[in-house]
Formats: sequence, structure tokens, C-alpha cells
Amino acid sequence: NLDHHPVEGLHPLRKLKKGQVVKDVQSFKVKDEFPGGEANFYWGVWKYRGDQSRLPITQAGSGAAEKDGRLKVGKVEVLGGEPRSRKAPRLALAMAEKLNAGESITLDGKLDDAAWKDARPTEWWTTPDGSGRPGPQTRARFRYDDQFLYVGVEATDSDVWSTFTARDSNTWEQEVVELFIDADGDQKDYLELQVTPANVVFDAKFETYRSDLAKARAWDMAGFETKVFVDGTLNQRDDTDKGWFVEMKVPFAQVPGAGNPPKHGETWRVNMFRFDLPKGGRQEAAAFSPPVKPDFHTLDKFGRVRFVDAASRKAVPLSNPDVLQRPVIQLPPGRLKRPLPNGGEATEPLRMMPGSAAPSAAQSAAASAPTTPASAAAPGSHR
Repeated sequence: NLDHHPVEGLHPLRKLKKGQVVKDVQSFKVKDEFPGGEANFYWGVWKYRGDQSRLPITQAGSGAAEKDGRLKVGKVEVLGGEPRSRKAPRLALAMAEKLNAGESITLDGKLDDAAWKDARPTEWWTTPDGSGRPGPQTRARFRYDDQFLYVGVEATDSDVWSTFTARDSNTWEQEVVELFIDADGDQKDYLELQVTPANVVFDAKFETYRSDLAKARAWDMAGFETKVFVDGTLNQRDDTDKGWFVEMKVPFAQVPGAGNPPKHGETWRVNMFRFDLPKGGRQEAAAFSPPVKPDFHTLDKFGRVRFVDAASRKAVPLSNPDVLQRPVIQLPPGRLKRPLPNGGEATEPLRMMPGSAAPSAAQSAAASAPTTPASAAAPGSHR
């Protein structure tokens, strides 16, 4: 609903001529959580404030008039989300902020650098089935510089273990953290990077959806670095651990379809998973962006990582509400002037309730000569 403060008095109906067009521009941002699909636009004119009915539409033109007085004027397809009919969970979104001058990350797996403390973590991951149930407690953080994407993962785990020692083993069979990257979202040339608690790496590049695994895993990412820190004792199965942490350093030059470095506002399609296999139990999983179906290569369910460079943000000065010139409206006879919560004034018909007293002189609005507003922007609109 794009209702905003009334402009009655600026364009009085009695002064409008047949065929005249009054242009009222409305700008809005589609929220990230909008499910996507078809979005319809309607238009209508309320009679006046306090009367919850619209002026009748007598000539709808090529549009379709609704029974409630609205006119459907168009529709657009909103991309990036899922149609409402699918009722799928929204795609996860994480922010990767560029390291500031003087900031750095020491790759040791501990995630105790100041740069990590300033990074916004993802929400705690949930089970891959899309039910929203919590999975093994896991979350991630992202930072970047001109050459690398840094990924930090914290995983709560009472029994940290892994027996794999060779690169590109079937690491998903035990405990592991996985990172999928399809930077440009074309569902081609996507990467799968995995790290075990013993810091054993699996890296693969798939040309298309689940293309030949042997060929994919034969690829090695040049310059890919990882470190793991275990808060406990690795492979000591009879004690109680607290968890493990992973740091990854991903070179942009090795990521297909990505900016090198990414531009401010650039968004990658990314997903992350974690497998936990407790002693005597069944393997459990957590997902950054749940694929809903049992396939971690469900590329259209990948979440998003948005790159933010504070130095590239345009500084927009905040407007001082006390300095803004507020519009002054000439009041037609028999109308009251009423202040608006966000500045300016509106008018409404003078109506008497049974048994009420007549308005005082202070309440009545005297007609004044109209002035042209220097700015009709509401306070706070220059955020």
C-alpha cells in the first residue's frame, strides 16, 4: 500500500479539466523477503479522509475495474524469489563487508580477529528439509578484500572427529562443513568446497548440475587456504567437546562468473551445509539456505551473499525537519487544517457530531494565499 500524506488542495478537483493528467510518482523498494512471482498494481481515489470508499470509475479504458472501485493497471514479474504458491522458505541472505584499511584476518581457525567480531553472522542454520527446525548449531560470517573472500564458520559439537586424511575424500560421509558457490547464478561452473574437523579439504568444480564427479573433484582450487580450530580434543571419542571453527580463504580469481574483486552491492548465489555425526547416533545436517528436497545441489535454492564496501556508499545528508519548508495549502470554505505526523498539513471537511460544540476560532482555518513548497519531502526520507 503506497498511501502517503494527502495532496488535496494542491490539485483541487474543481480545477481539473477533462483529459488533464496529474503525475504522482511513487518509488518503493521490494523487500528481500518478498516471495517473488507476479505482483499486481491497482489504482484508486478515495473520496476524502474519513470516508472509506473510492470514487467510482466510469471509464476503465483497457483496464479492469474492481467491484471496490480499484482499477488494475498492470503487473510485473518479480525475480529472485519464489512464487507464493510454492510456500517455500525465503532464500537466506548474508552480508560480506569489505575489510577496512588497517583490518586483516589471520588464518588460524579461531575467528578471534577484530574483523570477525565486526562481521554480521548468519542466522543459526536450520534443517535442510525447509521445516524451519534447528539443525546442529552452526552459523557463518563473511568478509572480503581485493583478492579473497573470507568465510568463518562456528559449529557447536560435543564430539569432534574425522578419520579422513587425503584430499578429495568422501568427506560428506562423516563430519564436515560445505560451501557451494554459483556466483552468477547461471547454474553452471559452480564450486563445492568442504573442510573437515581435521582440516582435510574436498574441492570440486561442476560444469553443470551434478556433472561427472570424477572430473569435478580432479580440479584443485589454486590459492584456497583453510584452517580449523577444535575447542576440545579431535578424535577423543570418550570426552565432551564444545565445538570446532573453520576459516576459509577463497581467491576471487578462481571463482567462475565472479567479479575480481566483486563490486559494491554485487550478490553471489551461495549455499552452506554442515554434517554432524555423533557417537552412536545418526548423521544430522544443517543448511544456510534449505534446499527443501534431499539434494544439496538444488541450485535454485542457494542463498545469497551480498558484498558491501563502506567506502563505496554514497553519503546522503540527513534533512533537518526544522529547515524544510512545509507546504501551505489554501483552504476551501468549510474545511479544517490538520497537521500531518511527518510534516505538512492536510485538510478535511468540517463535520459536526450530534451534540458537539461548534469549533472555536483557534480550530477554524483562515484562508491564506497559496505558496509553492520548496520541498515536499517528509522528514527522514533521505536515509
